[in-house]
Amino acid sequence: MLSTSSTRDEVIEFYGYFPLLFQTMERVGELEEAWPPIRALHLEHEPLPRPVVDAIFATMGLRCGSDFCFVFHSLALIGAGAKKVEIDDLGRFLQLPDVVPDRERWDRIVRLNWLAEAPGRHQRAAAFALEQACSPAEYAKVRLTCTVSGLLSKYTELGNIDANAVLGEPPVLAMPPEFRALIPDFVQFHSELHRVLDPSAAAIPVASMCSSCKAVRTKDGEWYPGDVASELLPADVMFSHGLCERCVEELGLEDYID
Repeated sequence: MLSTSSTRDEVIEFYGYFPLLFQTMERVGELEEAWPPIRALHLEHEPLPRPVVDAIFATMGLRCGSDFCFVFHSLALIGAGAKKVEIDDLGRFLQLPDVVPDRERWDRIVRLNWLAEAPGRHQRAAAFALEQACSPAEYAKVRLTCTVSGLLSKYTELGNIDANAVLGEPPVLAMPPEFRALIPDFVQFHSELHRVLDPSAAAIPVASMCSSCKAVRTKDGEWYPGDVASELLPADVMFSHGLCERCVEELGLEDYID
């Protein structure tokens, strides 16, 4: 294993400076352990398209108390050609931007991954469906992306690092002004969406979306296609995620429901 100083030097060589996030890892004595998976993902994200990696980071960042990952991976998607309204759709519906090749397939993979990472009765079923939806190489890289996302969440929260804390760092200063101008909007959006995951936020109307087929369950407990359900739901509804009975049956997931 590399020493602290050599790992620090490698991080600086890789990024061109020593990011605040890695300063936190070094401060708690965990830089050597945390750096290898981060480096591995940066060096080789394929066979996942880069926008899919950014989408996984952004969506998983909604569960993090820090807005860091959501904001900056949303900006990475903007840099790849996504529109701001598509970032809204990513956060609200787990729907990827049009810049993602084979978008509908990756939509489903990102939604299943979100559910597979959420403790609950559908977690094992979603994890099984996710593995079936990917090639072995894709699945391994999705899992690595989640591992790295967990590390980033851990150290951003531990170091109290949010989007505002890194505004003076080189990657942010190098962004076009129109990108930097989006940061406050994405910070606010993260705050709104993060509240949906808070059990105390009962005042927000929430409906369930199937992570496999995008059907939506309305107040009557029935599942409807998304375009039909939209007419039956309040305009400000947010979505949680699960699996509808039809997909559980069609995918043979009954034995994986807890």
